[in-house]
Amino acid sequence: MGKINNTAAYASSTPTSNTLLIGSEQAGGATKNYLVSEISAFLNLNPTLSTLSVTGNATIGGTLGVTGATTLGNASVTNTLGVAGATTMTTAQVNSLTVVSTATVVLSAFDDDAAAGAGGLTSGRLYQTTGAGAAPLNTAGIVMVKQ
Repeated sequence: MGKINNTAAYASSTPTSNTLLIGSEQAGGATKNYLVSEISAFLNLNPTLSTLSVTGNATIGGTLGVTGATTLGNASVTNTLGVAGATTMTTAQVNSLTVVSTATVVLSAFDDDAAAGAGGLTSGRLYQTTGAGAAPLNTAGIVMVKQ
């Protein structure tokens, strides 16, 4: 019998859901056959990640629950984003946001509506005044909606 790494005796192929893989049980070491579909289902039902780093785009078709500190650069959430723990978001577009305890929102600051538009803010977005605008916008921290 050839060795498993002997590609002349055992040709390479692309696995399908019906492909069998050989493995062994931890207790007793009995040799078993496992279907790729069974392994796939097990991994999808039992993912445990200590760190997840995504560069580029990621699509999650279900629920992503995060406990602990989270940093999101640019986030677009179609349904609900729920976060328990400290979260930093640079830019986010969220239809529904659930905050478990406290949320801190840092708004960009502009002198007035015209300055907000010149700074790239689009209609309907929130900003705060710098205090350098004409009265009555000569007080810093007034929350405004870009018109």
